[in-house]
Amino acid sequence: MQGSLKNLELPNLIDLIRKNGNNAAIYIQTQGKNATIFLEAGEVIHAEYGDLVGKPALQALFFLQDGDFYVREQEQTPDKTISEPWNALLLEMLQSMDEMSAAQTEVEDSLSEEGTDPINTLFQESGLGFLAVIGIDGAVYLLLSESQEDINEDFIGSVTASLFTSSDWALQELLGGSLKSILVEGEHGRVVLSTIEPARFLLALIPTDENLGISLAWIRTFKEYVKKSVDLKT
Repeated sequence: MQGSLKNLELPNLIDLIRKNGNNAAIYIQTQGKNATIFLEAGEVIHAEYGDLVGKPALQALFFLQDGDFYVREQEQTPDKTISEPWNALLLEMLQSMDEMSAAQTEVEDSLSEEGTDPINTLFQESGLGFLAVIGIDGAVYLLLSESQEDINEDFIGSVTASLFTSSDWALQELLGGSLKSILVEGEHGRVVLSTIEPARFLLALIPTDENLGISLAWIRTFKEYVKKSVDLKT
């Protein structure tokens, strides 16, 4: 079986495979990255997505809206990194989506009130450690942080430089448009660098105690807002 996640969402694909009760592997290619989900006797037991393994990988994959997949049955399964039953995992993911939807609705309502700062309101609801909009030349167009004393433009510049120099291939793919985001494990969480427009990026820290899938969805929301509302020409 093969197809596109645009036509068959991942939870529905997993449910379809689970009906057979066989061992199977779902191979996914999305945004220049490869991902794999393994099922054993109809239960999800392992997931890989970039540097993510286990439940964090599944959380990130759950919210994908684009990507190509193919399924191989009777694949040999790796060591188990996910122990919860699929129905429990699905319920948790759906609850996370509901919580995010409710939070975003609350934010949208507050944005219509006079005197509110939309981007700060979004940031406070998101749970992100910091958020910055940066240029390839090092310019910082926007910087929001929970801890203003520790996070400044110099810090953002050093983090960005480290990301750019650590993976020249990833940078070229981002600039070329074939890769939309990169995610790197850090000491205090996961750092995400995501393209807003050519040579303009959104840099964010997802703390370790935040739900990865929800945080990635918040980052997508920020990107759309920034495209509409932040001046990136200066």
